[in-house]
Amino acid sequence: MSRRGTKIVRLAAASAAAGVLAAGIVAPAGGSAAPGFMSAADAVDLRPVDLVEPPPAEVTIVQDAKGGEIARFYEEYREVVGFDKIAEVMKTAIVAIEDYRFYEHGAGRRG
Repeated sequence: MSRRGTKIVRLAAASAAAGVLAAGIVAPAGGSAAPGFMSAADAVDLRPVDLVEPPPAEVTIVQDAKGGEIARFYEEYREVVGFDKIAEVMKTAIVAIEDYRFYEHGAGRRG
């Protein structure tokens, strides 16, 4: 082997040794970090929970003693209705917003 080839082999061996040494120094720190993260997550209680969503705000109706309407207060005029009271065109529009190809592939398939 030529002198140049010997130098290249030595350089490659030194690089490999340096890589192994660096990995040996870093690996224990990385390996010991995982239990620390797990205990920190337990201490902060980062488990997934079900979010409770309050019902949407509706119209407030003020009535007199006999049940007659005095006034209506609302930021947005909203009344909760059953599914059967929603117009078909509105149902289609809501589905189209989420997935415009829904009626092509159906609920059970993707793509």
